[in-house]
Amino acid sequence: MSRASLRQQLRRLINTSSLRWLLIVPFTVQIASIVGVVGYFSWKNEEETVANLIGQLLNQTENRVNQHLTQYLSVPPQLAQINADAIRLKHLKTVDLKGIGRYFWKQMQLYDVSYISYVSPTGEYAAAGKFLPNQGVTIDYKSRYILDKTYTFATDSDGNPTKVAATYDNYDPLIEDSYQKAIEAGKLVWTQPYNWDETPEYISISATKPIYDEKKQLICVIAVDLLLSKMSDFLRQLNISQSGQVFIIDRDGLLIASSSQEQPFILKQGKAQRVSVFNSQDKLVAGSAKYWQQKLGSLTAINEPKNAEFILNRQKLFTHITPWRDRFGLDWLVVVVVPESDFTEQLVAGRRTTITIIAVALLVAIMTTLMLSRWLTEPILKFNQAAKEIAAGNLARTVKVHHPQELKQLATSFNYMAEELARSFATLERNNAELEDRVKERTASLAAKEAELRAIINAMTELIMVIDNQGRYLKVVANSQLLILEEEFVLGKTIFEVFPPQQAEEFMACIHTVLTQQHPVTIEYSILVQSQETWFSTNISPLPNDQVMIVARNVSDRKAAARALEQTNQELIQAIEQLKTAQADLVQSEKMAVLGQLIAGIAHEINTPLGAIQASISNIKYGFQQSLATLPQILQKLSPEQIADFLSLLDITQSPSPNLSSREERQLKRQLKQELNRLNVANANLLAEYLVRIGLKGDLTPWILLLQHPDSCDIFQTASYLVSIDTNSGNIELAVTRASQIVLALKNYARQDVALELVNASVIEGIETVLTIYHNQLKRGIKVIQNYDQVPDIFCYPEKLTQVWSNLIGNAIQAMNYQGELEIGVFLDGEDRHLVVTITDSGPGIPLELQEKVFQPFFTTKPYGEGTGLGLDIVKKIVLQHQGKISLDSRPGKTTFTVCLPLTVEYTEG
Repeated sequence: MSRASLRQQLRRLINTSSLRWLLIVPFTVQIASIVGVVGYFSWKNEEETVANLIGQLLNQTENRVNQHLTQYLSVPPQLAQINADAIRLKHLKTVDLKGIGRYFWKQMQLYDVSYISYVSPTGEYAAAGKFLPNQGVTIDYKSRYILDKTYTFATDSDGNPTKVAATYDNYDPLIEDSYQKAIEAGKLVWTQPYNWDETPEYISISATKPIYDEKKQLICVIAVDLLLSKMSDFLRQLNISQSGQVFIIDRDGLLIASSSQEQPFILKQGKAQRVSVFNSQDKLVAGSAKYWQQKLGSLTAINEPKNAEFILNRQKLFTHITPWRDRFGLDWLVVVVVPESDFTEQLVAGRRTTITIIAVALLVAIMTTLMLSRWLTEPILKFNQAAKEIAAGNLARTVKVHHPQELKQLATSFNYMAEELARSFATLERNNAELEDRVKERTASLAAKEAELRAIINAMTELIMVIDNQGRYLKVVANSQLLILEEEFVLGKTIFEVFPPQQAEEFMACIHTVLTQQHPVTIEYSILVQSQETWFSTNISPLPNDQVMIVARNVSDRKAAARALEQTNQELIQAIEQLKTAQADLVQSEKMAVLGQLIAGIAHEINTPLGAIQASISNIKYGFQQSLATLPQILQKLSPEQIADFLSLLDITQSPSPNLSSREERQLKRQLKQELNRLNVANANLLAEYLVRIGLKGDLTPWILLLQHPDSCDIFQTASYLVSIDTNSGNIELAVTRASQIVLALKNYARQDVALELVNASVIEGIETVLTIYHNQLKRGIKVIQNYDQVPDIFCYPEKLTQVWSNLIGNAIQAMNYQGELEIGVFLDGEDRHLVVTITDSGPGIPLELQEKVFQPFFTTKPYGEGTGLGLDIVKKIVLQHQGKISLDSRPGKTTFTVCLPLTVEYTEG
């Protein structure tokens, strides 16, 4: 039997069946199908229950392992960040290696880590850790003055070094993986796991962080080590199943930790080598790792949690693998593997109960369907009978139904419909008569509106045309006075028959554009009317049926006026350009004149730091020669404890200290001499002089071993040579910085104003540039008070504003005759919309009758030959160009110029 024949028989059966059977049969078939499906899934449930239970166990184990990894491995990065903040905030001084060692020792008492270290770029080293047997937490030091020795000190209960526990020759922390990784990454990262040389049974990993200063120069590297063996201890405590295993590996397949008793490393010739998971002695661990390797091709391809089942030695295993990462570079895999045999004996239940419930549900559903079908069909048969009577003309027929609620509402609606149908027939007859009267009234109204529209057309000043997509004129509407050609002559013709070919092609291109884009287009064109060029402005708009409407207006008068205006504008632009050139030359001449007056003082300012550099280099050379000759002999005579004190002395005295006057030096020398005599130290007078040189003052007890040494004078003399090298190096740096500031300020001031557009710049930086240039004049006897608030950068022409500050500050200096007080203020106004700059001098002031003239060109209060009278005129023009304003308030002893600039400026030329 074909599919079409079967479909026809099924349709025929449905069409001939009663509503009762259509309700009973589908419901019964549907319920029976559901019962069958439920029975099938109940049978499958026994197998899936085991899989679901194991899946829950795998996910629970994974969550516990991930939580432990997150907590355990978060300590070293946090501790590295804490130490980095302590160094960056100068709570921990990098020059004090002893202090760093004690600080790390205290952290070892509080945190579960194995080693904390500090390494400077010069090889200095300080650390605390647990790696020597029976020594507890020890402290390591390596000074930059003795780079071939590293000392390990035993400590007391307070973290103070007690004795040298070990000494290491030629240890270089700069080649350690923890240092190299930090420098390479430039941020906090993890190293690869590694075994300690002294104790290979320890596997560690380091969180290492570089620390930079404000100039992006490396200060040091902080590293915190963590033992990974404790992770294996945690995994062994997990109660997975009777024989299940959980292990952690890296992306190369090397074991990190495992719940089995197998160690993640093996010893070969006394050196530890990490074990590959594929070579593990535990069959479940090795088998599950090989399965994932074969399935995915590579362990690096695993980027999300995955579950799987596989067979190993005729045993079904469930395995789960998930990647674990942190934001500092760790990328590990956590694998859980569980045999199915650990659970199958516990999960076979509920089969008989399920079958019984299904059978009872099927029986109840069939009986309910029979009762429901009978209950629903009886009211529907009543509706059928009533509908037949209404169709026969009995509009008064109604239906009474008492149940269910929906059919009861349907009966009410059915009865209401019958009543409305009767009323509608009556209303329809009345409406037919009214419609005929409305048609007559509408016809008369249309005739009146047509007459009104014709009057509007006669009053129009535009020509309106309708053209199709072939360029054919369909309608022309216009005042008869506007028609160039008769309407009868144009209608029915194309654009090509009315206009020249080239102009007709342009018209057609515009029409096609409007029809394609369905968007109006405006064009202008000219034609010859009675041998005279006439211009039209035309708007082309799309209409339905591939037609356009053209509205044309005569704009010949406007065109003539536009040509005259264009010629006038060109003449005005040429005049403005000439004025700009003259103004720019004038501004630059004024700037160069000021710069010429300042050049001698600037040369003196540059020679001063150059002389300081030359003297400091001579001092450094002498100190280096003397320390190079005596330092090796001194170190050979000192014990390890004295060497540590000597290095600490150098680190402390390297810290910057204020310069002392001669009187203060004499007072300090007398105090130190009295303290040395109190301590019964020989050569007190000479030692006091050396201590003053190296800047050591206060309590001398920490250095008593060095002071009472037979060669104490040579020791402290050598220390003074080393300190002088550092001091003079700092003097050179200050001198170079000062000279660079002067040269940069001169360069910024002297260059031409090349900014054609507004840029975001700092007003305070421009003022500081001018103060640097005028430094030689200011230092003669002018006190500068700088009251700068925190203000944002503004959009401006920076070089032009520098000219403003130069003129105002230069005038103030000359007004005070190089003696007085200059106060500069920078702040925002009350509404934070303008930046205000005030420049106040203590000069004699400007007479009231002259204050209105100071901004006029060529007006000056200076003696003849000392000024052009253009400075303040240029200042005012620059401020106005920035859409700002400048004002003057002057009285004897106080003259203030106030410049108010908006935070945002619209671009203006000139």
